[in-house]
Amino acid sequence: MTDPQEDATQIIEIRDDIRSECEKHGPVKKVLVFDRHPDGVVSIKFGTHEAADEAVTKFNGRFFGGQKLEAFIWDGTTDYAIEETAKEREQRLASWHKFIGDDDDRQNSATVANPPSNGINGANNGTN
Repeated sequence: MTDPQEDATQIIEIRDDIRSECEKHGPVKKVLVFDRHPDGVVSIKFGTHEAADEAVTKFNGRFFGGQKLEAFIWDGTTDYAIEETAKEREQRLASWHKFIGDDDDRQNSATVANPPSNGINGANNGTN
């Protein structure tokens, strides 16, 4: 398994590199890396339509990090997010616990599902 912090660092570096390149074409509002997508999808939201169009023209067919890019305007419906399976989630959590040095020492932790309201009811707190 890979180091969770190293994976996160790589994703942040990719996001920042892409943002830096895209800002040459106009204001960038958001860069979203779909790190689970097998095609390496990144979505960039620009501040203007003109900046988005310019970036598509500039990046389509260009090589970035050794990969040939395909750049296009999002169709508004395609969902590029890929959910992890239960097995992948279990492996990720096990790797994380190993990374933080908490392999099987979870007996000393506590979870509060519904914190107490200290006797105050939002609808009637006894002051009426």
